[in-house]
This record gives sequence, structure tokens and C-alpha cells, in this order.
Amino acid sequence: MAGDIALDDSNVASCSGLRCATPWVALVLFCLTNMANQMVWVTFTSIATQTSSLFKAPLTFVNSLSLVFMVLYIPFTFPASSLIERQGCRVGLLVGGSLTAAGTLLRMAALLESLQPLARCICLFIGQSLAAIGQPFITNLPPKLARGYFPPHQWALTDTIASASASVGVAIGSVLATSVATMEKLLLLHAIASTSVLGICLMGMRPPLAQSRSPAAETALPSESIHVLSARAVRDRNFRTLLIAFSCSLGTFNTVCTLFEELITPFGFTQDDSSNCMATAIIAGLLGCVGCGVYLDSKHRYRAVLRACFLLAGCSMVAIALVVPRGRQ
Repeated sequence: MAGDIALDDSNVASCSGLRCATPWVALVLFCLTNMANQMVWVTFTSIATQTSSLFKAPLTFVNSLSLVFMVLYIPFTFPASSLIERQGCRVGLLVGGSLTAAGTLLRMAALLESLQPLARCICLFIGQSLAAIGQPFITNLPPKLARGYFPPHQWALTDTIASASASVGVAIGSVLATSVATMEKLLLLHAIASTSVLGICLMGMRPPLAQSRSPAAETALPSESIHVLSARAVRDRNFRTLLIAFSCSLGTFNTVCTLFEELITPFGFTQDDSSNCMATAIIAGLLGCVGCGVYLDSKHRYRAVLRACFLLAGCSMVAIALVVPRGRQ
């Protein structure tokens, strides 16, 4: 991976302050950027009705502010992976963070009362779209970050922590949406968070001073382009099966996150109920994610963990379908 260096203990010792990205500094900076991006994604999911009324837009438009993250991920994931492969983790993280910050700042323009409702909605949608384009530059980083900066015995744990930061961002974003008094304060908080994280990354995310790679990381790095590797993976039957299963699971999760408030409010639940339920689900998933990461690092029983995750996810959806129609007691 061009531009990124795997660190051993001597590499870490040779770094001074924030002038080099030690493994854990790099991981923390990634987690902060990922959380900021995911907070933007769920900004309006828990307050869809309120957003629709404020901006004089249909609920379909409000839902599209979340849906755009999923739609734009598809065409931009390959350019993002190629950029990360050529330029390294630092460039990928800064591109994703910059797009997220730019998107949150543009959303602030939607609050100008001098603009027509259509213009305000356009500002809001373009702002969300910029953050959505930045998403794959961030979420595609964990495997490369783990293999570029950490020893092999910490790869699974690093992947887990990096991926779990997205869930933390969703939880924080869901709670903020219903906790902050006004839309102006909410969007301002998002803008401050994303720009502050970008500034920290600009100062703190530096390549290591020692220009050496560990043998394990060097071996793990592919010599072929991302397009060749992707084409080879698609031809593998087991990969296709896993891809379909994972896509269905992730698609269900994203749908619930986007439409949860609209799904439960007809049965007497409130926006606060929606936000609390989503935050609880995310925190439970976060604990399970960390637990699975530690377990996999020590036991390497990937097949058993994967089956357990799919089983629990299915049971959870059945429980939601049975409990929600009963309404709030």
C-alpha cells in the first residue's frame, strides 16, 4: 500500500509527537472521522417528520437524505479503494474527512430563511451527497489500516475497533437528533465536529519517519490492482454467497435506520422512542462487535461467529415485527 508504513516497536520509538502516525494515533483519528461521517448519515432519520415540516419537503425527500449514502457508495467505492491503494491511508482519510466537512458546512446554507424552500432543500441534499461521496474513502480503510500499521496478531481487533466506530457515530447521531433543541444547533454541532476532526487529522495523521515495512505486512499487501482482485473475487462462488448474505443483512439494517421513526410512530411511539431504540441497538451491536473481535483474535472460529451473527440478526427482526404492532404500553 503506497504511502503507508507498517510499524514495529523500533518504528514507533523513532516517532516524535504528532509528526508521525503511530498505530493507535492513526486508529483514533480514523475512528473520529468515521464517527463524524456516520453522524451526518443519520442526522434526519430520527426526526423525519420534523425535518419535512421545517423544510416544507415530502417525507420521500427526507428519506433520500439517508438513502443517498447507500446509492453513492456503489459508484465511488472503487475509486476510493484505488486511491487508498495508490496513495495510502492518510490521503484516503483526508479526502473522506474533507468531503464530510464540506458537506456539513454546505448544509448550514439550508438554514438561510432568505432562500426559497427548493433552494434550501438543494443545499441540504448536496451537502448530504458530499458526505456520502466521502464515506467509501473512510469505510474502505480498516483492512489497509490494520495491515499497514499493526502486527498480524492485532489485525482482527483493529478491524473490529475501526468498524465499530461507525456504530458509535450512528448512536451519537441518533441521540443528538432528538436531544438538540433546534435544527440550527443540530447542524452547527455536526459542522463543528466534522471540521474539528478534519483539522486534527491534518495535524496528526503523518506517515511514520522510519521508512521500513514489516515482513508480515509486506506479504499481506496485494501486488495486483483492486479491479483485478475484485473481478477474481466475484468469480468465486463462496464469495458471491457471502456477498449476497452480507448485502441483505446490511441493507436491512440501513432500511431500519432510515425508516424506523416512520415505521413505529403509527403505533403510538415518539421520536424519542425511535432515537432511544436505535441508540440501544447500536450500543448492543458495538459490544457484540468488540466481543467478536477479541474472540476471533484468540480462537479464529470465523464460520461459527458468522452463523451466530446471522441467526441473531434474523431473530431480532422477527422480534421487532412482533412487538412494534402492539404499540406503546
